Amino acid sequence: MSRERVHIEQLRNYHWPSGIDSWIGSLGVRFADLASRIGLHTDRWEEEGLGPAVGALCRLSSGTVILLKELEFAVTYHGARGPEMSADLGEVAEQGVETIRSQALLALGLTDADVIAQPPSDADEQAREFLGHLKHRRVSSSDSRG
Repeated sequence: MSRERVHIEQLRNYHWPSGIDSWIGSLGVRFADLASRIGLHTDRWEEEGLGPAVGALCRLSSGTVILLKELEFAVTYHGARGPEMSADLGEVAEQGVETIRSQALLALGLTDADVIAQPPSDADEQAREFLGHLKHRRVSSSDSRG
């Protein structure tokens, strides 16, 4: 059973501010069904090394951007039942997986029952550590160019 959804804006292009996206969960609803139900345009592209993909970039009412990505290979050979959801690593580190995933589910008109896989409970801490490592590397590499 789905619930009333909130505003969602589909984007044509986006660049992750941290430079990296972070997986926040996998859905058990095929992207085509979801797109049809909530009026998303289906973007199609070739995911390097993995083949055809469909999905959409969406800005939630909070301003957080999520990527819904469904790989043909994963559906055909690994039993994926729907798209993966991801968000910017920095957003995950700041807000937490659960907060972003809850916002996304509300915007998509879905519930926790529609999530078939999710990151481990320490994913927020891992995101903060990795982001800190990336920032340190960027500072170190810019210092060495000085």
